[in-house]
Amino acid sequence: MVAMISLTYSVVDGTSWNNTYTRPGVASASNLKCYAFGPKGGCGEGNQARAHAYGDMALAFPCGAYNDTSQILTSRQNSRYYCRRTRHQQEFAYRFNEYNINDTQQAYPRFTQRIITASAGQCFNYTMVGDPRDLPDGNVFYEYSNGTFSSNITIPGQSGAWDGTTYIYRGTKPPEEAELYACGPRCLWMWAHKSSGHGEPSTFYQCPITVNPVSNTSNDTQQISDGIARLAAASIATQGRPINANVSREYQLYAFG
Repeated sequence: MVAMISLTYSVVDGTSWNNTYTRPGVASASNLKCYAFGPKGGCGEGNQARAHAYGDMALAFPCGAYNDTSQILTSRQNSRYYCRRTRHQQEFAYRFNEYNINDTQQAYPRFTQRIITASAGQCFNYTMVGDPRDLPDGNVFYEYSNGTFSSNITIPGQSGAWDGTTYIYRGTKPPEEAELYACGPRCLWMWAHKSSGHGEPSTFYQCPITVNPVSNTSNDTQQISDGIARLAAASIATQGRPINANVSREYQLYAFG
């Protein structure tokens, strides 16, 4: 709840209500029915809510740095997640752990050799052409180009904000069944729109996100299926604002870029 309030109100300490800073605008938040009721909540599959929730939680923990996954296996640092931020080789890693069945408090994890990574390939950058157009249905129509390729995209008005970033899954089917914007069995093309702010122009990004197979598995139950891998690739945009009930396209706004 504090996170939602902070989208429109400052939560810094103050001595009176006059210290509360406000500015007009639209605030966007995930549909919480999905978290409370799962797939019967009328807003998508429960797996999508979980995938996005885990992505949000990852941001709360320090990310251990690495250049090669072998460094994760030998690291003495107990990081919940690992990041590699080399130019054009951005990657995110998670090392699986297990607990003794008698450790009911799960206080002493046993780190396994199994690692799963998600990586972003080289992205295409586009600048907005002309001005956005408000449509009668409440969506906003944008045109973009990089001088070689030009196209357009429609984003719900509630999923955009000044100086914010909207992540977009453009598929018409759930990510697990993605065909139109799949770039491989475990890869999806994802879009992002960073709106103008602080003098910067409105920019669009198109990036291939790949979730690799789990390494060092000893049986099939330890592997992550292709469908779940695609769902994970789209998790930053899932459980945002769907375009309608029959299309799995979703938009997730993150305020302030």
